[in-house]
Amino acid sequence: MRKKLIELGCPPEKVIIHHIGVKLEKYELKDRSPDGEIRLMVCGRFKEKKGIPYAVEALKKVKSRVERNVCLTVVGDSDSEGTLTDEKRKILHSIEKHGVADSVRIIGYVPHDKMLDIARDHHIFLAPSVHASDGDAEGGFPVILTEVLATGMPVVASDHCDIPHIIRDGKCGFIVPEGNADALAERIEYLIKHPEIWSEMGRAGRQIVEKDYDITKLNRRLVEIYHGLLKDSYTEIAR
Repeated sequence: MRKKLIELGCPPEKVIIHHIGVKLEKYELKDRSPDGEIRLMVCGRFKEKKGIPYAVEALKKVKSRVERNVCLTVVGDSDSEGTLTDEKRKILHSIEKHGVADSVRIIGYVPHDKMLDIARDHHIFLAPSVHASDGDAEGGFPVILTEVLATGMPVVASDHCDIPHIIRDGKCGFIVPEGNADALAERIEYLIKHPEIWSEMGRAGRQIVEKDYDITKLNRRLVEIYHGLLKDSYTEIAR
């Protein structure tokens, strides 16, 4: 995102990166471990940039390679009314095409607290974001990533926009090329076959959020940024 602003003509020294933070006390850290079925989760409005069909395709590939029962929960919809948009049709068609209707649960929009409850009950989060055909993109990274990392959930995500800045490949999850269902499936399969690394990855993700995305720390830093800007302004006036 910083790079885009500079490309648009903003002087680099005037661009300050300030993250969106979360209230850590709302996010209970939970060690994940297999408990029968493996529950994958993806969350977001049904827009092309969210790449949900790639998650569905990856699910099909994973189910053909592992002996465990694997399912996918989709939190979100086209809108609050569930309008049948082109992207929703594409997602539903992908589910039918890959024969995974019995393993995919679309639960629509839910209140934030309910979303956190759902996240705590799942093992692996997917963020297969892509650049849409009309140029739409995440811009930075989906805020949901900060939230699921805070709960200790490993993530498999694409190398889209700023996602690799929070999902450190091999540390709190895995990064794959965007639009690549094969790579997405491969990393999901690896996690399923190596549940012994879930806890370590989950705690690494929590530490990333504690260090860089704690809203209390960020609020203090924002005050410092404003003080710095005011100081610079007064200096200019004095000149």
